[in-house]
Amino acid sequence: MHGLQFQYIKEFYSAYPDTPKFSLSILSDITHDEVDDLGVAEDEILSFIKEMERLGYLEKTIMLIFGDHGPRFSRYRSTMHGKLEERLPFFSFSVPSWFQKEHPKLHENLLANSDILTSHFDIHATLKHILSYPEAPSDKTVGQSLLTRLNQSRTCEEIGVEAHWCPCLAWTNLNASTPLALDLAKKVVEYINNLTSTSQKLEILCERLKLKNVTFLSLLTGSKKVQSFIGSQDMHGRVQTFDENARHSDMHVEKKFEIHFETSPNDGLYEATVEVFSKGIKIIGAISRVNSYKDQPKCVEASHVNLLKFCFCRS
Repeated sequence: MHGLQFQYIKEFYSAYPDTPKFSLSILSDITHDEVDDLGVAEDEILSFIKEMERLGYLEKTIMLIFGDHGPRFSRYRSTMHGKLEERLPFFSFSVPSWFQKEHPKLHENLLANSDILTSHFDIHATLKHILSYPEAPSDKTVGQSLLTRLNQSRTCEEIGVEAHWCPCLAWTNLNASTPLALDLAKKVVEYINNLTSTSQKLEILCERLKLKNVTFLSLLTGSKKVQSFIGSQDMHGRVQTFDENARHSDMHVEKKFEIHFETSPNDGLYEATVEVFSKGIKIIGAISRVNSYKDQPKCVEASHVNLLKFCFCRS
């Protein structure tokens, strides 16, 4: 951390000393393409925290250091560890030394919640709680403040995390060469091509992708470590059951699958979570691209940022 930046910090805290302040710093370029590059910034980050402590600023600061997601393009992204890393970003919550003494219950809640499923929706609710404390926020939020005690049996669905991003699922590997796997992958590719052909201009700019290979198929079920019950009914009285041997065309209840596939001509590697039910399929959440697209979508990078991982610009 350079001296000029420390000077900025000092001015930030000294200006209007009795006025609450909020600061957000985003450092994404260092680790966006390669998480190992974080080591380059370790000393800088450490010196920043030490200087904050030396100047006494940590005694009047709640500091959060977190990532928005784990690595998406690193060499181990295709491993199970990489999959979980993407869904379990780093998060730390630092409070002043006097916080535990003056707010023992809140401190106890923070410690207890560190072992419970949370999301960034909860961080948003926590920040709002800090502003309104000791009262709860007046408007309803999706998340729940980490200063309150969370339910230990929370599920991804309850906290607003879609199945595609949920780390609390068990993957049962299936045969990726079956008609089911091919059918699901083709439907996802068709969905992608529909996204890149919503206008005549896009149809001219972006190549239509073709399915090249299906590399992985798995059935998603609730992890036994998370669920302490065998079956449960939803608000409509439906019971989620998973029968690996059932033909997908004969299903009478929903099943969730994760499908990995490769497309041409962009050599794209994709992951999608698909819900299959009696009348068709539904793609749940975002479709992940797990290899870098580099300059492939250059023709739409200024106009359609939502299509960067899908568009392969025609030459």
